[in-house]
Amino acid sequence: MSGQFQFAFSLFKETYKRFIGIRRYWLQLIIFPCVLVYFASLIETSVFSSGTANQGSYSFLFGHIFIYPFVLLATHRLILLSDPSFLIFISELFRSRTVDFWILYLKYVFALSLVSLIFFVPLLAVLDIRDPDSMTMGRYLGLPFAMIIAYFCMRLGLAFPMCALDKATGLRRSWNASRGRGVSLWVLGLLVGLPIVIPHIVLSQFAFNTLEASNETAQILASLTSSVFDTLYYVLGAISLSLAYRQLGLDKQV
Repeated sequence: MSGQFQFAFSLFKETYKRFIGIRRYWLQLIIFPCVLVYFASLIETSVFSSGTANQGSYSFLFGHIFIYPFVLLATHRLILLSDPSFLIFISELFRSRTVDFWILYLKYVFALSLVSLIFFVPLLAVLDIRDPDSMTMGRYLGLPFAMIIAYFCMRLGLAFPMCALDKATGLRRSWNASRGRGVSLWVLGLLVGLPIVIPHIVLSQFAFNTLEASNETAQILASLTSSVFDTLYYVLGAISLSLAYRQLGLDKQV
């Protein structure tokens, strides 16, 4: 077991080291996607009146379906092949590899949605949304729920570097390839994610609580921080999975 934790800690340190090492591409990998998602949220805010139930949902879907998959692909190609072409040439968007990667990503999101339902529906069954104490308990249960989802994210996520390298891929193949390394990949995902998730939660609470009197300012800050931290999570997550994929020797398999 100690070997699995050593594996996770070594890749955690290497992930942030590689992140700093590709800083020349932060403009394309982080800043540009953040700007796109942020402006999408501003457009949504101007279309829908403040405080509607749909506020933020469309820009969220725009980022997670049409922007972040390509951030993942670009990061995997950059880390595994030192290939920045996806960040430079618009023609890369129209390659069959890109289409295959996007379809794989949609399958990945669908699989995680099913996992979420399996664990979340029983949680709703024991909570009474009309009872404040019950909902407080639900917020505390959100942390272990997120940790469970992180396990599946990492086990299934090895499919992405496979696809980025034009190798045979799939969620089942990723699950089988990560057998015996589930704990180390899970710990790696938590270590990489915590430095992003914690500041995100703190800033989000600041936006909704401290700036409550200025609703528009709170929404702008919340949209900006969400796009920044989401993009960072995708880039760092892709780096960690690429490194794990290589460390496990999967890149040498046919």
